[in-house]
Amino acid sequence: MALPGARPFDHAMADYQRTRDEHALAMYEFTCDIAMLAPPPPERQQLFRAMRGNRAAMDSFAQVNAGISPAAFFCAGESGLDHGKHSAPDAPAGNAAQCKH
Repeated sequence: MALPGARPFDHAMADYQRTRDEHALAMYEFTCDIAMLAPPPPERQQLFRAMRGNRAAMDSFAQVNAGISPAAFFCAGESGLDHGKHSAPDAPAGNAAQCKH
């Protein structure tokens, strides 16, 4: 079944699903990690230490958990924790949040 002037429904839905899944992957993996109820990996512990006392970084992390900002925000180069406006004295370098994608 095709919509007038558009791609077939199945192709459009497959593209939508692929895009949706790519967008949600980082948050999904982060949620799965938290659900394991295990101590965070060393990289995330370092991230949490770097955020301590840094209101802007803590607010940004809360926005990620609320789904307001993408989880990729805390990947290296995007969080600002390893450089930029949220920098902290002991901010992690490199792959700060151990993002998997």
